[in-house]
Amino acid sequence: MDIGIRADGMTTSDFENFAIEIVKKKFKNNSLHGFKEGKDDGIDGIDDIASPSLVIQAKRWQVTKNHTTAVKLLKEEIDKIALTKEKYGWEADFNYVIITSMGLSPAGLKEIRDYADKIIPNAIPNDDYIIFSSTLTTLSQQKAYRDIFMNYGLLEKDITNVLRNARLKSIEAESRDYFSDFDAHYFVETRFLGEAYHILQREHILLIQGPAGIGKTTTCSMLGNLFLNNNENIFDIIVRKVEDINEVLTLYNGNYRDNEDRNLFVIFDDFLGRNKFDVGERVLQDIRKLYSASTNTNNLFICLNSRTQILQDARIVNFEFQKLIDENFIENRNFIIDLSRYSEIDRAYIFRKTFEKKLHSLGDIDKLELVGKYNNLIGKGLYSIGITFLDQ
Repeated sequence: MDIGIRADGMTTSDFENFAIEIVKKKFKNNSLHGFKEGKDDGIDGIDDIASPSLVIQAKRWQVTKNHTTAVKLLKEEIDKIALTKEKYGWEADFNYVIITSMGLSPAGLKEIRDYADKIIPNAIPNDDYIIFSSTLTTLSQQKAYRDIFMNYGLLEKDITNVLRNARLKSIEAESRDYFSDFDAHYFVETRFLGEAYHILQREHILLIQGPAGIGKTTTCSMLGNLFLNNNENIFDIIVRKVEDINEVLTLYNGNYRDNEDRNLFVIFDDFLGRNKFDVGERVLQDIRKLYSASTNTNNLFICLNSRTQILQDARIVNFEFQKLIDENFIENRNFIIDLSRYSEIDRAYIFRKTFEKKLHSLGDIDKLELVGKYNNLIGKGLYSIGITFLDQ
């Protein structure tokens, strides 16, 4: 691609701003700045008006510009900056960068260098300080400069990046939607939440087990909410079925693996089946792949949950799954949080919050009925059963 032709279509001010960004990057000088349009004494960019170390002259010309005339005009700019040096009282030497949209021949480049050495000695110490169309083309192909060229419309955005950004926006929307009806006010924080959070931070994978209605799904949601609101990192939270593991890994590999700025947090709710063990051999193999991916990457986090009985059934029925759980989740490291170990006080608090959440959503007549059921269950101390009953 001929960047010279593309730059030819820019406005003068856009080209000057573009030139400043290129020179900032190339010479590692973030102090460079430009000025408003108007008489500029030959200064399109500078790092210190009182005592500069770097001065920029930017020239955007039509591609049809006569090259001999262009070289002549650049020499006139060198004359101008020499006068500006005297006018502004610059005593220290400075470097002078010329950046132009035109191409230059070897003879033209040498003519400019020789003239600069005579008028402002040492200001252009080597060819790096004269940036023209072929130099811009080379820079545009370097990763460090691509964003600058894209921001000024000199490079088309890579279609792969466009598609990736579209997918990430979709995932962001899914994350927001997932928490649209999540109310942390009704969540009871216990020591298990802290344990689960630290396991996920350390190991990147967690299995939550417990009886029906104990809060496995809610705990996964709260963990996702904690990671989502982590101010140090960007997290996307999604919920998937185990049958979608390959889709999840494809999503991760294509959009997150090489993207250190983003993290993917995936919840697999009732991953072995909702009411009974209900996954095939292939899915169990996929779970092994999922485990391997999460423990060998820096920005993939997996939260699995299952009823304790279904987890036990799966280990009995399938030896390979038993081996996976025993070797990877229990023997090597403890990746399992068992919510059946809630204390009686924890259960009572959870029961109370479940009751309050349900009560908040009901009309007056239904509220009276619910209060009666609640008091009856409290009298019998049936907290776990009550949680399931009230949450229906």
